Amino acid sequence: MTSESTTQKIISQLGFDHYDYTLPVNHSGGIWVLCNKKNIMANVLLKEDRAIHMVIFDVLIQKFSIISGVYAPAQPGHKDAFWNHLRNLNNIFDNPWCLIGDFNELECPVDKTGGSPAALSRLPRLPNFLNSCQAISLPVLGRSFTWKKRIHDHLVYEKLDRAIGRHDWCCQYPNSSISTGPSTCSDHSYVMLDTNSVQISQRKTLFRYQPNWATYHDVQRIVRKNWKGCNTGVPIFRFTQKLCSIKSDLKFWSRAKFANFRKQVEKNTTKLQFVESKIITDC
Repeated sequence: MTSESTTQKIISQLGFDHYDYTLPVNHSGGIWVLCNKKNIMANVLLKEDRAIHMVIFDVLIQKFSIISGVYAPAQPGHKDAFWNHLRNLNNIFDNPWCLIGDFNELECPVDKTGGSPAALSRLPRLPNFLNSCQAISLPVLGRSFTWKKRIHDHLVYEKLDRAIGRHDWCCQYPNSSISTGPSTCSDHSYVMLDTNSVQISQRKTLFRYQPNWATYHDVQRIVRKNWKGCNTGVPIFRFTQKLCSIKSDLKFWSRAKFANFRKQVEKNTTKLQFVESKIITDC
């Protein structure tokens, strides 16, 4: 749980073009929406305690859609009102609709493994919503369980996080799927939506300076080295040359610094998935 001031401080340093958020309610919930405007244009349509609904314009295919970031309640007494509200929105939203997030529901018994079998009372809500809205849970690439917890000496895994595509969304993005990441600092894994709607041609990557780079001593050294001797008496073309030199050095530094991080993350993610798959098999 984070305060509003902490939330604003963290998000503003992440380098995204646009962001919005909802704060936790009674120590639960809270949603952040962050996006860049390279391939999409996004505006908040409706912001609620447990959902942020965004109107998205996909620049690549020149079409609109609605994406809802969801954090559904876990308390049984709050569930019916939440799902009824989503059904009402289904009758209002006339653009292709996709919902993604933590739904705190199971679609079928195999969405849980370990411990006691899923209670029958947990199963109807999500399938009923899918049927009433003509929607499906988007297919998962890789492991499907997104939540784990040790309960009474049993390691329990459940599929609580997912993406749901209404029929019109699935027609607009027929190859949509999600993949799951590792559970590191949380008992949940993240889910990543891939629309895979258009094959993007290879082109030169646009250089973007990230605000958090300023905290690295290497970046400070690069700027000092290239900017040395520059003052107000220097012709404008010299300023341009120095900026280009800084840009070139920063691009090289970024590739060397963060490409290795990506490889390490991918390597460790593969290890975590292997270990968890073995644990699940032995449950």
